[in-house]
Amino acid sequence: MLLKLQKPVRFTDHVQAVALPKRCPPPNTECVVSGWGSTSSP
Repeated sequence: MLLKLQKPVRFTDHVQAVALPKRCPPPNTECVVSGWGSTSSP
């Protein structure tokens, strides 16, 4: 998701940018995901 903020974020020890991967992990790699919504489909 992309958010448009009303004012710039102040980075602190507790507020940091998320480090995104440069490429997809290889098949069968165990991953941790977070977010909102369904974790499976019917």
